[in-house]
Amino acid sequence: MKKIVSLKLLNPILPIVLLLLIISGCDKKSDCFKYKPKSHNVFTKITINEENQTVPVTVYIGPMEDNNVRYEKDLHKHVKHLTLDTDTYFTIVAHYKLNGKTYRVINGVTLSVSQSGSCFYVENIVVDLRFKP
Repeated sequence: MKKIVSLKLLNPILPIVLLLLIISGCDKKSDCFKYKPKSHNVFTKITINEENQTVPVTVYIGPMEDNNVRYEKDLHKHVKHLTLDTDTYFTIVAHYKLNGKTYRVINGVTLSVSQSGSCFYVENIVVDLRFKP
């Protein structure tokens, strides 16, 4: 005699299976890319204070000593991101004022891309450029 699986038994399992399928889909994750990204936004941690309402930054491709400036941008409390190419080393220099003198905070980053299944992930997306006198 054959046993027939009742639909009533599958009914509680079906929503769980569907939920797992939806969650595991690459296009449902905000940090998952279907194709390898060529560039990505980097969030910068900056110091905003009375003397530094905006923070000018210079982005260099490679080491700063090579003087290969990619671009310059003013960051402030509403704009704290930079767009950088993936798999390329960048040096980022933030310029701060204190008592009439200019100070530089220098940090470097490479946005590396990893892959897990059909998803590409960008790593190292935060750069600390805070001024700590």
